[in-house]
Amino acid sequence: MEYLKKYIEDNQEEFNNSRPEPGHEERFLARLKNTGQQREAKRFTLVMKYYKYAATIIILLSFGAMFYVISTKHEIAQIPDHAVLAEEIQEIEQFYLASSESKLTEINQLTSGNPEAEQARNRIILQIDQIKTETESIKADLNSGIQNERMLDAVKNNYRIINGLLDHVIEQLVQQNAHQNKTPESHLKPQHHEIRFS
Repeated sequence: MEYLKKYIEDNQEEFNNSRPEPGHEERFLARLKNTGQQREAKRFTLVMKYYKYAATIIILLSFGAMFYVISTKHEIAQIPDHAVLAEEIQEIEQFYLASSESKLTEINQLTSGNPEAEQARNRIILQIDQIKTETESIKADLNSGIQNERMLDAVKNNYRIINGLLDHVIEQLVQQNAHQNKTPESHLKPQHHEIRFS
């Protein structure tokens, strides 16, 4: 404040002049106009600076979101394949095992009291156990991560073979029981089936 007072006292003649110097108004208006443009330019550069920051953040977020979507899509794609495969195998097993159990019960009823029929039943059960062992081996491969459509088809085919064998034995036992009264010997022949993987 002292400095301002001293400046006014030293330049008192200029302050007491009632008329401004020539061109004062033009200089004042030019300065005023220039100040407004500078403020606008400053505001514009400030806004552009914020836009640059916002654009950078949006780009980074979009890359992060894209990476997240790709990584989760890959994880999701892996999990359902294995889950769907396990669920499909479980459904196949439930269907064929329920069917096999009812057929084995029927075979046990048809073979009771007939030693030859019981021997045939035991041979069929051994064949079924071999097929089940092969099926368990295939399922272990499927569970270890080897996901092949042919392996799934092999599991289905093995269960179909088991049911086919049981149906064949039931037919033979029914025929044997029907002809048992007519002929003294039964002609029950064991069938050998191959398992083919296609």
